[in-house]
Amino acid sequence: MEYTYDKGKIRPVINAGISHSSFYDLKSTLKTNTQISENVLLLQNSSTGIKTGIGIDYQINGNQFIIVRFLYSRHVNYYDMNNTYQVKLGYKF
Repeated sequence: MEYTYDKGKIRPVINAGISHSSFYDLKSTLKTNTQISENVLLLQNSSTGIKTGIGIDYQINGNQFIIVRFLYSRHVNYYDMNNTYQVKLGYKF
């Protein structure tokens, strides 16, 4: 979810959400009692987390904006906890 204050040249933005990531091994070998299968797509790991962020949209003209976002995400899986920080700079039209 994202909310943007829609008045003025500088528009504050806040966002939050839930994310899920799945990681697969593309070169796995699966062995059963009578058969060996090569290059089987097997799930290696998955994690679920939250994402939050703040930023601004700077209107350059009409519906064109330069955007800046500062984002934080926290993912938890079976083994550990990962915190990620991001800075995004972009163009929205």
